Amino acid sequence: MSDLCDELALRGLTSLPTPKRPAKPVRLSTLARMLHNPYYKGEIIYKGARHMGTHDPIVDDLVWLKVQDMLQAHNKAGDRTQIHDHYLKGSLYCHCGHKMTVSMTRNRHGELYPYFICLGRHGKKNDCQAQAVLVSTVERLVEEHYKTIEISPEACEALEGMISEIFTRIDATSETERATLARQAEKLEAEGLKVIQLFYDDAITTSQVKREQQRIEEQLQTIKLRLKSFDKGCKDAQIRIRAYLALATNAHDFYQCLDPASRRLCNQAFFTKIILTEDWTIEHTFEDVYETIMQPENRLRADYWQRTRQLHPSINLDTPLPPDTSQDRVGTSNIWWRWRESNPRP
Repeated sequence: MSDLCDELALRGLTSLPTPKRPAKPVRLSTLARMLHNPYYKGEIIYKGARHMGTHDPIVDDLVWLKVQDMLQAHNKAGDRTQIHDHYLKGSLYCHCGHKMTVSMTRNRHGELYPYFICLGRHGKKNDCQAQAVLVSTVERLVEEHYKTIEISPEACEALEGMISEIFTRIDATSETERATLARQAEKLEAEGLKVIQLFYDDAITTSQVKREQQRIEEQLQTIKLRLKSFDKGCKDAQIRIRAYLALATNAHDFYQCLDPASRRLCNQAFFTKIILTEDWTIEHTFEDVYETIMQPENRLRADYWQRTRQLHPSINLDTPLPPDTSQDRVGTSNIWWRWRESNPRP
């Protein structure tokens, strides 16, 4: 963000001058608001709800979403570009619970070596005794750890087949709600026509017309978002989960082929934390989607589906989760089914 701010200043981008304030280079906080603002992709926010504006968008949805993903990835790890940057910073934790950062140490010959050190011990926040570890050693340990999270092609096929069946069932059960929403939309549109007719008959005032039209428009917008999320949400979620499954079958080789920036994103996609233990082994906590995929009970359910082509009795689709309309897409934290028991019978 700082580099981008400097580049924009060199290109002459400034704030608008006012009678009291001259034009100045765009500040970092202003740039951050701009990059998060959906106005530039054609939407406006009114009373907390998003509406399609009448202005022409400057960027398309795909570019805007890519920017949000990048901003979220950096913010999620809590890392900032500093003097000693590294793709594991922000994701790598010491066994004591504190993050690890890069420190440069010079040997007696004047050569510099990068080490990962515990911020808890370095800042004297606890009694952690973790020793500094060469960055190259940690990189190798993380690479090797990816072998432990791989799943077999057979397990991937079983999980993908079961998940596809689950989404088919969810889509079928959502037909009733889609029909209900469509009827509500028709009713609101009829109300809008009625309001106009009352205005023409001098039965209501201009201010009343505006209030009613605003109410109707907000409710229609909410319904349209929900209908759109039904059509798009399950498909997007399926694509994401299939991508996770494809990566999980060849995670180690895939990770080795990535450049540092892509490794950072890959680590953040799979893990909330990468933990370096006292004996220099790697542990982890998974992100929501992969944690769900790796749960033993879900692997048993997938095996049951592969053998019988039926969903396991413990999977309950009677009350599916509502679609996520906050960003008009299904988030990775949405679990796509509920179950009645935590330990299914294979």
